[in-house]
Amino acid sequence: FRPDAGLRSHVDLSRTSAGATAGGGLVRGRVDGHGTRRALEIAPAAFDGRDADLLADLVMSAVTEAQRRLAEPG
Repeated sequence: FRPDAGLRSHVDLSRTSAGATAGGGLVRGRVDGHGTRRALEIAPAAFDGRDADLLADLVMSAVTEAQRRLAEPG
């Protein structure tokens, strides 16, 4: 038993991340190894002629895809 192994795994997950885009790159999201959202970028063009519901869908798509990529093996 190594008491520091759990802490090391926790730190390793914090250093792991995955990112994804939605809306042709208008929205970018990044999550860490724990699945916690770490970054969200929204291009100004995402607001042009779009409603709030569409923008919310793009944000959710980017974050969900980043979480899915993180869960992929390898």
